[in-house]
Amino acid sequence: MNGQLAIDFAACRRDLGIARAADHAGDRWAKVARGYLLEWLATHAGDFMAEDFREWALERGCDSPPDARAWGHAMKSAKNDGLIRCVGYALANSSNRSPKCQWVRA
Repeated sequence: MNGQLAIDFAACRRDLGIARAADHAGDRWAKVARGYLLEWLATHAGDFMAEDFREWALERGCDSPPDARAWGHAMKSAKNDGLIRCVGYALANSSNRSPKCQWVRA
């Protein structure tokens, strides 16, 4: 498998996993998570990682989704709606120190 094909395949697997996790979490969970994200954006300045937001939301009573990848869908949805944008990458403790987006309010 050539390099670009491997990257495309991995991206498809990632997107499929996120979509399945979002479907399993359901529309109600997605709406609640979106509400918490809107509150986060209104009360926090600067860049942040999804894991920072997730910990904050859980501490304030947001239910955990059945699959943690649903948080990825919440972030991707917010990005697609123009609420946030990726400004770089940092190592995420929640993903065994793999690089994840640093987000900022758009």
